[in-house]
Amino acid sequence: AVVSTQSTGHIRVAADYAQKRPDGHIKRPMNAFMVWSQIQRAKIVKEQPNKHNAAISKQLGSEWKMLSDEARLPYIHESQRLKRIHKQQYPDYKYRPKKRGKGATTTTKAKRTAKEKTAPGIQVNVYGKVFRLLPLNFITLCNKSS
Repeated sequence: AVVSTQSTGHIRVAADYAQKRPDGHIKRPMNAFMVWSQIQRAKIVKEQPNKHNAAISKQLGSEWKMLSDEARLPYIHESQRLKRIHKQQYPDYKYRPKKRGKGATTTTKAKRTAKEKTAPGIQVNVYGKVFRLLPLNFITLCNKSS
């Protein structure tokens, strides 16, 4: 639950979001963007209930980037308050992202790297950009097939 008092400019988020889930997982404390986006998302969903979540997320991201530092300040303060509460509730908490299992899909970068390893030619780094120089016989072979 979010309580926003516009007159004082203070933002309050119920700290119960940080409770443990049944599987024992402890959620991370919300950062300033998450505090702000939770409030804004509720407003958008109320006004446009059929809008897709992905579209809402894109809209929120661009709006947050346009917010001034002064407008972000109450959300920053609230995220700091939530962080302090989280630290009191879970003093031994340490963020540990999940490691991908062997069955997990490879990332786009990993796929691209695998392709680069199997592609013929020589990799050249020019001003931070990687180019692949292909051998002349490979280029000739490709031109004949088209």
